[in-house]
Amino acid sequence: MPGIQPLPTASTLVSVRRCTPDDAPLLARLGRETFMESFGYLYDAADAADYVEKTYSLPQTRQELEDAQNHFWLLEREGMDIGYAKLGLCKLPLPEGIRLCAPPESYELHRLYIRKQCQGGGHGPLLLQQAMAAAALLGARELYVGVWSQNHRALAVYERHGFKVVADYWFEVGHQRDDERIMKYMGNIALLV
Repeated sequence: MPGIQPLPTASTLVSVRRCTPDDAPLLARLGRETFMESFGYLYDAADAADYVEKTYSLPQTRQELEDAQNHFWLLEREGMDIGYAKLGLCKLPLPEGIRLCAPPESYELHRLYIRKQCQGGGHGPLLLQQAMAAAALLGARELYVGVWSQNHRALAVYERHGFKVVADYWFEVGHQRDDERIMKYMGNIALLV
């Protein structure tokens, strides 16, 4: 998307770039790896494998990248892919009275994944700021994110960046239902650019 540039970083060794359909193999692999290392232990092995195959397959990833309503950024450090973010129209099951706008003014940060060994180094907030600025440029008036209720680190990061828990929902992987939090950005998105 023209006009959205990576945010400046403290180190020239870290870069954020917009992804294209050519990045589908890399993002499919990175999505599988980061999901499994962060959440794979929560699920029955067969359920986790089935979820990962459906969600992060090469055809599914390519389809998401080719959809103009989705926006992906890749975070790299010294040539190594260490995380990515996906922004798109809000698909969370918001209760009545929470959503003030309908898509296309209501966006969701669908994914923000960082390799486990790279977490805690400011990489997540860098990707989050990129996605928030992009949402503002896209004309979003609301921005949401779904977070596992036990992911205290992620909940704290979003809270520090102006998000607040506004609802709960169930996220299903196979036979398991996870208690998730819906967080909403409480500031004025237009001021993020």
